[in-house]
Amino acid sequence: MLIETLDVCDNKSGKLIPIELNKVPFIPLRFFWITGMKQGVISGQHAHYLTKQYIICIQGKVEIDLYDGIVHRKFILNPNESIFVDKLIWDSQKYLTNNDILLVLCSTLYNKEDYIYNIIDFENQQRGRK
Repeated sequence: MLIETLDVCDNKSGKLIPIELNKVPFIPLRFFWITGMKQGVISGQHAHYLTKQYIICIQGKVEIDLYDGIVHRKFILNPNESIFVDKLIWDSQKYLTNNDILLVLCSTLYNKEDYIYNIIDFENQQRGRK
């Protein structure tokens, strides 16, 4: 899991930041964005059985906590940075400013059965895989 910096095309009139979909390790079937979160709020706090996500910071600064059932890894996403979150990774996001915007590309369509909301269930699931 590494942070990737997106290319920025900067000119006199502004910036254009392309997302090259060949860099996303899956074919996106859904996307959403998160905005309006107050500084210090933590969201996410779940894992997916099947869904892979590609999280992009559009604006602000967001701390991403990824947990595979053994090791927690924290990353800070700044504007134009992204990170891949594989299936069966517990993730949460802490919003560090009052103007954060995250864009999330997903490998699956929404399915409420794909979510693991209880961290104990997640840890048990991970222990069973090893």
